[in-house]
Amino acid sequence: MNGYREKWWFPLYEFGAHVFVGGCLFVFISLPAIGINLLLKYLSGTIDTPLVYVLTLAEYVLIIADVLLFVIYIVRTFINTSESLWKR
Repeated sequence: MNGYREKWWFPLYEFGAHVFVGGCLFVFISLPAIGINLLLKYLSGTIDTPLVYVLTLAEYVLIIADVLLFVIYIVRTFINTSESLWKR
């Protein structure tokens, strides 16, 4: 596989792989927030209001943190790919 690392397209391939894996992790991490949302819709009107607020806050915090970390990951991967392409 060392021969592939020397090709000009390898950083682009690596970037694509990182974006795919990062996207899968993004979806995997956001599933609990989606589950909380579905749970709140299912239990609407049957649970206390403070619990609804806490669960909604947890949902928003989880999604916002997930999006921010995903964007940071993509930007860092893009910078590393750009540097690798520039060195070639």
